[in-house]
Amino acid sequence: MTDEEAIIAATAAQSVQTNVGAGTPSMPKEAEEWLKLQPLTQISTVLMKDPAFRGAIAEINQKFQKNTVLGYEITWVLLIWTIRAWRLSKAQSWLTRIWVQAWVSILFWWGGLFLVPWFLWGKSYQMLLATVFRSIVHQFWA
Repeated sequence: MTDEEAIIAATAAQSVQTNVGAGTPSMPKEAEEWLKLQPLTQISTVLMKDPAFRGAIAEINQKFQKNTVLGYEITWVLLIWTIRAWRLSKAQSWLTRIWVQAWVSILFWWGGLFLVPWFLWGKSYQMLLATVFRSIVHQFWA
């Protein structure tokens, strides 16, 4: 699904009014207006109505295996510890040590948040990140 198709599908989903069930208490008008003004609520609402986001979440949920994810993350941490120890052993000054700690920390977070999940879930994780990024951009810059 391209970005344009996802935007069209999300817009169509937003235009559909959902009926509140008979047994569900209605929310006060002030609370609804306050929630509509909150950026996090608006982003969450757009994401939940986006079929691409829901599809990506469903695929990740199907492929999710706790032990596999834990194994990959532990392997990533051990690799980063090894790289950090190796580079810090070569560092001669405190400035070099600070530099090593900085770039290895950036590498650690990038790998833990993007590389390992992308390796595990592939296209569905990429779609999840794209829809989240798109909704944040549309929230603040549209």
